[in-house]
Amino acid sequence: MSHQRVRHDKPSPVAADRPPDGPIGPRAPVAPFTIRTGRATAGQVLVVVAGQIDYDCAAEFERRVTAVVCERPGPIEFDLTGVSFCDCAGLNVLLRTRAHAVAAGRGLRIRTASRQIARLLDLTDTAELLGAAPDPAAQPHRAQPEPPT
Repeated sequence: MSHQRVRHDKPSPVAADRPPDGPIGPRAPVAPFTIRTGRATAGQVLVVVAGQIDYDCAAEFERRVTAVVCERPGPIEFDLTGVSFCDCAGLNVLLRTRAHAVAAGRGLRIRTASRQIARLLDLTDTAELLGAAPDPAAQPHRAQPEPPT
């Protein structure tokens, strides 16, 4: 059996998406997500996340969300309606963030979620733990029983 070397003429997608190096060295890759914070009702901190959360950016996502938990007082609410993709690494960040918030005597819940997030929480049975309201659109349609005659 012969071994062939694979030659890549094109840069990897990560390298292609990365901004060019600056005058003082390489630039950090652009995160595929955005985070905005604000105040929800009753002093709760609202964290609005949009974009993709996956293994490649989970460390940066965790760093930024942990900073919110550490720096902002009050219960934390997430709006994840703008999240188009989240893998198990992103889910683990949410679960660890919840653990930190609970240890600090604060609540954490997902106020709203995209269909993708709702499905992920449903498949992993973590919706209740993260305080996510069930999404009726994400639930399979169940036939209603016929009324007795």
